[in-house]
Amino acid sequence: RNSTYQHLGPFIATLDKDSVPDHLLGHYTGMIEGTRSQYGDSDTVRFCAFSFPGVLLTLGSGKWNDLQSVYFTLTQDLQWKVRRTLSHS
Repeated sequence: RNSTYQHLGPFIATLDKDSVPDHLLGHYTGMIEGTRSQYGDSDTVRFCAFSFPGVLLTLGSGKWNDLQSVYFTLTQDLQWKVRRTLSHS
């Protein structure tokens, strides 16, 4: 599962804006689900933060509403590695 999540964001970033299916975007936004519990998977959340700029650039500002909650969740993550990864983008 981690390997799939590690490559999901970069894969989405290689697609055209109109060719990203909703279910694929749903899997990407679901990567942060573990952060809402104390037993979240830190690697998965870090993968999400690392690829967030590329995914947002690919999808454009029209999909900001779909990605906004992901962004705010990542910026408030308890792990400094996640916040640092996002802040360096």
